[in-house]
Amino acid sequence: MTFGVRRPQSPLSIARAAARAAIVLLTLCRFSGDPGCPQEARGIAPFQIVDETSRPIGNATLAFTASNWDSTIIQVSDDEGGVTVLCVPPGRGYDVRVTKHGYATTAVSVDVGVDSPVTRVTLKREPGRYVRAMMREGDVPGVRVEIEDPDGTRQVLTTDDEVIARFAPLRAKGDAVFTLSLDGLETERAHVIPDRKNGPLFIEMQMAVACHDYSVVR
Repeated sequence: MTFGVRRPQSPLSIARAAARAAIVLLTLCRFSGDPGCPQEARGIAPFQIVDETSRPIGNATLAFTASNWDSTIIQVSDDEGGVTVLCVPPGRGYDVRVTKHGYATTAVSVDVGVDSPVTRVTLKREPGRYVRAMMREGDVPGVRVEIEDPDGTRQVLTTDDEVIARFAPLRAKGDAVFTLSLDGLETERAHVIPDRKNGPLFIEMQMAVACHDYSVVR
């Protein structure tokens, strides 16, 4: 029987989780049943924050405001990428900005009602040389990434808490070989063509069966 590998939580991750739990508890206490919002401020604005592969992005910061407001509502997305702004006056053209380290800031305009549909906000990775390891069940931190260029240059990295591994420029002619491995998962080996090998790259991993070898073609 094969079990998935769970990476030990860092003190920072535990602190973030505790903060999110406190926010959720406060929200439930305040808004369970009748949210108690003033009649003129019963608007609800739900959001779903995802990346370019439609995977949810947790811990993204959403700033919600309007041109005639003196303040801004700041909330953080949960592990499923969800954010819900409550108790705002129904209206059109609210300004929303979503930020997350490693992604380009995204701004959208939304209309708010008492039963607003979910607004999907897609964040794009900032350009750069990196590998991102993914599974259908979620992103994979702690993956060993080995990169070999045709000139013999070799880099060994590990995906971080942002589930990416940034690497130095690959300058040799020819394909580079990216090998991703983690205990309990199948080793993935990608042969990446020259005009794609300097990333960004997204490689999906699976539960351990055997080494899977494939190529990135034009």
